[in-house]
Amino acid sequence: MILLLQADIGTAEAVAAAVSTIPGVVGAAVTSGPYDVIGHAEVHGQDDGRRVLDAVRRIDGLARLCVCRPVR
Repeated sequence: MILLLQADIGTAEAVAAAVSTIPGVVGAAVTSGPYDVIGHAEVHGQDDGRRVLDAVRRIDGLARLCVCRPVR
């Protein structure tokens, strides 16, 4: 699952650091452009994905989240 995150002004680094600590997230990077942070999570099943997304939504400084799920 790819996570595209928009952060509040000045919080991109903190949002990326917080995302990277969530179990299941295998990478996070600060970017430029319409999204401030891109995260990559390896999830196994809907419950696992829901747990990751719930944790991401609780991050301070998160303005918007877009989730990209692979087509199988």
